[in-house]
Amino acid sequence: MKKIKTYYLLLVTALSLFVLSTFVKKDIKYTLNISDTYYVISGPDFYKCFAILTLTLGLIYFVLDQSEVVLKKIFTKVHIFATLLLIATLIFFNYKNNASKTIIIGSTITSHINYGLYVSFNLMILVFLQFFFLINIFNAQIKNLKNIAAK
Repeated sequence: MKKIKTYYLLLVTALSLFVLSTFVKKDIKYTLNISDTYYVISGPDFYKCFAILTLTLGLIYFVLDQSEVVLKKIFTKVHIFATLLLIATLIFFNYKNNASKTIIIGSTITSHINYGLYVSFNLMILVFLQFFFLINIFNAQIKNLKNIAAK
């Protein structure tokens, strides 16, 4: 029986996000507030951006698997699951950020929650996590060079 590779989740997620981007309304806007600057992206482009990210990561894992580069399994699983979790929470917080601005009559608790801060923090962790992925690749390559030099 053939094992299912963990990076297949990235490829399935990419396909799902591409399909989801076709059903999202174009008038939905996602905002990212960094200091005094607002970055606004449309809904379909937001999903396509993360679909391209997950597709790229999935293809890199596929190429590394086919070329028999041995990455640390725990680091690979942490990277893949954390990336998927962060993308899901980023989509959720962006949705809540947009929903909290459109509610006219609502509770006072939801009007004081700053979801834009959660979005920024989530995006910073997502970027840091990609450096973690690169460190895992470089670590595997250095280990491979040491094994070749030892022979």
